[in-house]
Amino acid sequence: MNDSRPRRNNDTFLKSIKNALKEITFFCQTIKEILNFVGSNLVNAFNQLVYETRFHQNITMSDPIIKIVLCMCPNLEVARHIGTHAIENQIAACVNLIPKVESIYHWDDKINNDSEVLCLFKTKKELLNELKSAILKLHPYEVPEIIYLGVDGGSKSYLNWISQSTKTSE
Repeated sequence: MNDSRPRRNNDTFLKSIKNALKEITFFCQTIKEILNFVGSNLVNAFNQLVYETRFHQNITMSDPIIKIVLCMCPNLEVARHIGTHAIENQIAACVNLIPKVESIYHWDDKINNDSEVLCLFKTKKELLNELKSAILKLHPYEVPEIIYLGVDGGSKSYLNWISQSTKTSE
């Protein structure tokens, strides 16, 4: 009889240990699943945030530092010459040349109708005077069109590129 009683206590003790281990295993598995769920959601949220910040973030500026300068040229040769000068001297990050723009205007007491090239210069506010001086120096017109437009907002990465692709004012 003495042998059976300790055995019963051992069996009960072992069952208790097994049940405790099952509960601990279940608890650990539950924690692991929660951490996996939370972790993957955090990783996804972080990746989404990085994606939106780097590629799709739009910014709005109250005092635009990025400007678009409009200038009409008589032909592509002149437009390319002025545009290339602006890029080489880093007073514009990009120049778009849009040929075959029909201009109707009043000059020398008559109405004129000419095909011209529209130049769109992307630059910084601090470089406007230098860009204007370059256009005035290289342009064949007596009174060339030079119009500044403020960029009120846009893709942050593109606006940063404009800023980084142009020189710092002197």
